[in-house]
Amino acid sequence: MSFNLGAKGQLNVGIVDDSPLIRQMIASIIEEAPDMGISGMAADPYEARQMIKDTNPDVITLDIEMPKMNGIEFLDKIMTLRPMPVIMVSTMTQKGAEITLQALEMGAIDVVAKPSKVSHSDDLMDVFRKELLPKLYAAKHSNLTHAKSLNVKPQRLHKAQNDSRYSLVGIASSTGGIERLRYLISNLSLNMPPILITQHINYTYVPGMIERLQQIAPRGSVVKVAEHNEILQRNTVYFANNQKHLSFIQRGDLLKAQLIDAPPRNGFIASADYLFSAMAELNDLNQLGVILSGMGNDGAEGLYALRQSGARTIAENEQSCLVYGMPRAAAEKGALSEELSI
Repeated sequence: MSFNLGAKGQLNVGIVDDSPLIRQMIASIIEEAPDMGISGMAADPYEARQMIKDTNPDVITLDIEMPKMNGIEFLDKIMTLRPMPVIMVSTMTQKGAEITLQALEMGAIDVVAKPSKVSHSDDLMDVFRKELLPKLYAAKHSNLTHAKSLNVKPQRLHKAQNDSRYSLVGIASSTGGIERLRYLISNLSLNMPPILITQHINYTYVPGMIERLQQIAPRGSVVKVAEHNEILQRNTVYFANNQKHLSFIQRGDLLKAQLIDAPPRNGFIASADYLFSAMAELNDLNQLGVILSGMGNDGAEGLYALRQSGARTIAENEQSCLVYGMPRAAAEKGALSEELSI
């Protein structure tokens, strides 16, 4: 099978995988995209190092399990010596949530799971294509300025400060969000209101993500998956389980989490629009809605409604974002009170 080399003006992709068949599958997908090309391919990190030097790809796809040096070790070298957009592509991402999350924390743009059965069947290729292509396009517009520069503090006992000015905080996060959430959660102070978060990530990774975040959260706080009908508590960070949408209802003076079984919205379960729309209906001026780095437009509509209700709405600015997609959509809709760095 022959490939066209990457050309000027298109997204040039380097493919690093020890499986010839997987390299061929990824190459086939890239060749079908009119504005993408293949800058080179490599079977291991040592070949990849030379390929990157010779062809200067815009983004690379990187396997985790490879001979001579695994993908995580090579990712660390890339992000230290020559930061560039990396999409992790591996069977390990389906069963190794710990490795997946580690890659995202180290600065990988995103992770794509290889097909469960390696073949050229139309169905498997279509699923793989639909997952891989948007993430490659997002990588093209990524900003690695803040890669590995966010100061994540070790777990500590934060002194309780005065009560927060906010009664409730909602956060939407996607591509690049893992690093940013680690930074924010590790820097929280006690006496904080309930914080509800939708992070776009495969639901199988949510428990591992929460476990890792709890390890850096201030002692005395809780990071957990939201449970249906549970009462929202102070000093607690609630994540959507990403099998249902996350929302809440008010019962007297109490707020109760709600898990909504509904189709994807804006392409995601959980969708931030469900969360922000519920906050808008609460009509509480002391709420805060936040959109962090991510691709797509999820959360823009709900955040617009929240701003219209009088609450404060913030998005991460373009200079700070890894991918300025969701914040841009919110800004263009007029949903923001302001944009700030992380």
